[in-house]
Amino acid sequence: MSEYSAAETARRQIAEICRRLDGLGYTPSNDACVSYRLPNGHVLTLPTGVYRRKAVARDIVEVDGQGKMTRDGGFLRPSPDTAMHLAIYDVHRSMQAIINAEPPFAVMCSMSGRALDDALVSTGVVHLGKVPILPFALPGSPELKSAAARECAGRFALLLENRGAIVWGDNLFEACARLETLERCAMISFCLSRRERRRIPKKAIEKLIVSRAQYGVNLGGTPHGSR
Repeated sequence: MSEYSAAETARRQIAEICRRLDGLGYTPSNDACVSYRLPNGHVLTLPTGVYRRKAVARDIVEVDGQGKMTRDGGFLRPSPDTAMHLAIYDVHRSMQAIINAEPPFAVMCSMSGRALDDALVSTGVVHLGKVPILPFALPGSPELKSAAARECAGRFALLLENRGAIVWGDNLFEACARLETLERCAMISFCLSRRERRRIPKKAIEKLIVSRAQYGVNLGGTPHGSR
C-alpha cells in the first residue's frame, strides 16, 4: 500500500471510529480526539470544531512531529489534545493509534479517585493491566503533555481526571477495542465497593500475563489480585 493510500484509509477509519464512539456515548459533542501515526512520522488527527458524529475523511488534518500542520486546512485546526498524543507517540514508538474520549464510567472513576488497578476481569488483565489516574490539567497545556509522557511508559491506557481516558494501540481498531474494555472495567469497578470486589487470584493473573504474548501484548503491568 502506498503512503498516500495508507493515509486515505486511515482518514476513513478515524471517521468510522468517531461514529463508533458517538454510538457508544463516549464522545459528547466534540469531546474526543482520535489520531493515527503515518509511516513518515506525521500524525493524522481530529480538528477542533467538527461534530464527531458527522466527521468525514476530509475533515482529518495532518501534523508533523511538533504538531504543526503540514498543509493549509482552512478553518480547521488540530485538537488541543494532539499535543498529548504526540507526547505518547514519542514514548511508544511502535504504536500507531491513540484515542482519548469521555466514557461515562471512566469519567466517574477518574473523578472519584478509583484507578483501575485491581484484577477484576481477565480481559482487563490481558489488554489493560494497571491504569492510573493522570491529575487534571487543561487540554493542550504543557503540564498535561509532560504528565502523559511521564506516566504512559509501560502502559496501554491512562484515566484523565475529570475528563475520561486515553488509550493507544497498534492500529485504530485495537485502540478502540481497548477503550471499550477500559469502560467495561471502569463500570464494574465503580459499581462495586472495595469490600464487594472479588479479585482474580495472583496465580491466575500470572498465567494471564503470560497469555499476553499470543495477543501481541507486552505492556500494562500487573494489577492487584487476591491471595
